[in-house]
Amino acid sequence: MTAPLPANEAARLQALRRYHVLDTSPEQPYDDIVRLASAICGAPIAMLSLVDADRQWFKARIGLEMEQTARDISFCSHALSQGDELLVVGDAHADDRFAGNPLVRSQPNIRFYAGAPLVTPDDQVLGTLCVLDRIPRELNQQQKEALSILSRQVIAQLELRRKTIELEESEHRFRIFMDNSPAAAFLKDEQGRMQYVNQAYLQRFNMQPSDVIGKTDFEIWPEDQAKKLRAHDIEVLSGNTTVSVTETVQIPGSAPTYWHTYKFPLKTKQKMLGGVALDITENKLYEQQLEEYQQKLESMLVQFEILSSTDVLTGLKNRRAFDEKLTEEFDRAQRYHLSLSLLMIDVDRFKKFNDSFGHPAGDELLKSVARVMQENARSHDTIARYGGEEFAVILPNTGREGTLIIAERLRRAVAILHPEHPVTISIGVSSLNLSMSEATAMTDAGALIQAADTALYKAKQNGRNRICEAA
Repeated sequence: MTAPLPANEAARLQALRRYHVLDTSPEQPYDDIVRLASAICGAPIAMLSLVDADRQWFKARIGLEMEQTARDISFCSHALSQGDELLVVGDAHADDRFAGNPLVRSQPNIRFYAGAPLVTPDDQVLGTLCVLDRIPRELNQQQKEALSILSRQVIAQLELRRKTIELEESEHRFRIFMDNSPAAAFLKDEQGRMQYVNQAYLQRFNMQPSDVIGKTDFEIWPEDQAKKLRAHDIEVLSGNTTVSVTETVQIPGSAPTYWHTYKFPLKTKQKMLGGVALDITENKLYEQQLEEYQQKLESMLVQFEILSSTDVLTGLKNRRAFDEKLTEEFDRAQRYHLSLSLLMIDVDRFKKFNDSFGHPAGDELLKSVARVMQENARSHDTIARYGGEEFAVILPNTGREGTLIIAERLRRAVAILHPEHPVTISIGVSSLNLSMSEATAMTDAGALIQAADTALYKAKQNGRNRICEAA
């Protein structure tokens, strides 16, 4: 018996399209959820089924070869009007809705079905997370609850996917907007390093991104010009206000060009300076348009900052964000004579793990290690992916004893992370203590990193899976 269309079918299909998931390639998170549903329910067949207008398509499946079926023979379509209530068919042969269904009468010979609806935050049912068997049976209450919990995890993954796509599209629109602007636009950090320039900037000065990004004006322009540019930047950042200036820039071998530039501080967690500039060598008429670009830059910066400070794989802070945070904490510790400690952490024999189980498994391992660190560190600690399989943890206002306790807690937590394939970590510890003689020995944050890195190397030399302190 074909299931009647839900009253909200048009809105339901629109919601399904919003996730851009139909006909996409297999993905590990969804495969894992389906595998877990099969194991918990003791069912040989499990599927993540999304019900389209005229078909049901399986984003993930186990125990079944087919990738999709027609909607009119779909069990899952009967669950679309059930809200978040499970649809359970104990014996399809005894149920008038399914007794004549070809999926029951022939391969795969379904007798039992249980489907937990996939309900979006706006109460649209996209399909089900379902388990099937070739014999009549039932699920106990714990299995039903587990299936519902896993269905909510599917929606959480889909929501994350949707938000990621929206963020990428927003970033793409931002770059298209800026690259088609007649104005040269740029972003600098507080130290004056270029973080972004648009195509107009590159084309006007005949540069490549590698000539500019990460560099200061002193590395790009002659010293006399760089001093003037930096003076304007400092005026903007210190005064926390927009500054309009006329600047002269001269590329070696070319005549000077004159630019009317708006520079403005960007109100984010990290101090930054934005600028848009028009070449006024021949005319000076675009001031009103520059103000519009300023507003656009400010509205887009939050998304830009997220992309520039977060490690994509683990969700931790990236190397750049770590460097900034450590410098901030080091300066604060020295200013107020506070303790500060640093852990440098390396996943032992990670290359061997990758070679044995593949890069996708290696990526999942790094995500698991990151999660364990977040769960076992303190709320005010900063955890970052330092690079590859190496992590770092900044421990503010923490002395030697407290640091060693936290390091041991992390080491133990990782050691029990994968009982079937044990994984361990080595940890190097360095601390900036309260005594002036020791404090002055550490002249900058780089010294703290070097000390922890040396200790980490010692831990690995001495057999790994251990903690070593800096000498």
